[in-house]
Amino acid sequence: MEEEISLRELIEVLLRGKWIIAAITIIAMLVSGIFSFFIISPTYEARTTLMVSPLVPKNPPPTQESAYNTLLSYLSQYPQMTLETYRVQVTNPIY
Repeated sequence: MEEEISLRELIEVLLRGKWIIAAITIIAMLVSGIFSFFIISPTYEARTTLMVSPLVPKNPPPTQESAYNTLLSYLSQYPQMTLETYRVQVTNPIY
């Protein structure tokens, strides 16, 4: 014969064991916090090379254009690649 378990019975079981659930949760949080702060050394690092070029248009835009179009014309130009730029890009270490 199958026995039914009501939702009320399940909630009562959880409420009776609430101190055990809370204690296990707090202990797990403390152990993981101590482990991550004192035992594991941080291993994250980021490096980048940024190439910046001045916003000087090759062809000055007409004065009746909006500021948005002027900015887009400045940003859509490719930066000038010099020999020094290539040297820095090639000699950068890859991590």
